[in-house]
Amino acid sequence: MSIKISKHSKYKKSLLSFVGDFLGILLTFFTVYLIINMFLGQLLVVVGDSMYPTIKNGEQILGEKLSLNFSDIKRGEIVIFRVFPSRKLLVKRIVALPGESVLIKKGRVYINGKELVENYINGEITESGKFFVEGEPKEVPKGQYFLLGDNRDQSLDSREWGFVPKENLESRARLVYFPLKNLRILK
Repeated sequence: MSIKISKHSKYKKSLLSFVGDFLGILLTFFTVYLIINMFLGQLLVVVGDSMYPTIKNGEQILGEKLSLNFSDIKRGEIVIFRVFPSRKLLVKRIVALPGESVLIKKGRVYINGKELVENYINGEITESGKFFVEGEPKEVPKGQYFLLGDNRDQSLDSREWGFVPKENLESRARLVYFPLKNLRILK
């Protein structure tokens, strides 16, 4: 005795197989995405002009996480971090490191008494804020950083809310990847 499988049954089996394979691929993709996002990097869309002209409003950037655990943070690097209590992600530039003295005087930033050369701000002046008052030096505490946006007039940064602890740093901004015509490595 033989059993004949109808065309309808074959269709159901192939559809179920396709759905199962598709769900497996989706689950694998989602798992890989989570692992990459949690441990290696993050893809972000920049909202606002606080880092203009280095990073423009609407550009999409890649933040790389892994190196924060293995290499020292350097002045001039662009980082992505969380501000508490809002937990909002921001992108700014490292301007002063732990143990350094920061002074804002006559629109210029001084680190340990020496004027900081900042080619990325296009000659803009740096005004003081609520936390940093003109002419009053402050020492960056151990394990914390002084961060500023490149577009000083449009940036809420360490001048307003103070130093940023290392544990708030999420990643280093490494690359603008979209729009493709703006593809570039960030420095």
